[in-house]
Amino acid sequence: FYLRKAGNQVTVYDSKEEAGGMLMYAIPPYRLPKDIVRKYIKALENMGIEFKLSTKIGEDIEPEELEKQYDSVCYATGAWKRPVVGIAGEELTEFGLDFLVQVNKWMEGKVGSEVLVTGGGNVAMDAVRTALRSGAKQPFIIYRRSEAEMPASAEEIAECREEGIEVMTLVNPVRAVDTDGRVTAIECIRMQLGEPDASGRRRPEPIAG
Repeated sequence: FYLRKAGNQVTVYDSKEEAGGMLMYAIPPYRLPKDIVRKYIKALENMGIEFKLSTKIGEDIEPEELEKQYDSVCYATGAWKRPVVGIAGEELTEFGLDFLVQVNKWMEGKVGSEVLVTGGGNVAMDAVRTALRSGAKQPFIIYRRSEAEMPASAEEIAECREEGIEVMTLVNPVRAVDTDGRVTAIECIRMQLGEPDASGRRRPEPIAG
């Protein structure tokens, strides 16, 4: 928007079928209706901004080609990379943002009756509330610190509880139990809070035994 406003010709490459990134794919519709995002993208197109969709850098076009073709290239890849939790069987679990994208694409049968979400941020809140809206009968959250240390907004946590979603704190996953390549349980341990870490929050430590 600002580059175009300053008089530059702007082309945006996007790996997804629709522009908008996390606004379109990761934030649930109950928080951000998608017609609002589409109207915003349309306004950008009306300014003369070109969108090249379903195009992956490094697969469909190489960075070197872009840098020859354009005066300047900005790589704004967002926050799609999956973090590593470090538990056994982690490869069988679903990354929160991937889950939200799949739900937004109406992937039938991906949500089971019991859904456990690990984490205390707004993505975790979005995932568990979306699971509830997608038919999960007993979605709940586990978080290794106390509720006071949760990075999600207090409003999000309160709304989870209002919807009947359990928030279990001071609990940490250690292993995903699988049966024939499918997660059937998550083994967890109880935690306690120690001294503050680099983030200023008290460090979670396993309770002995």
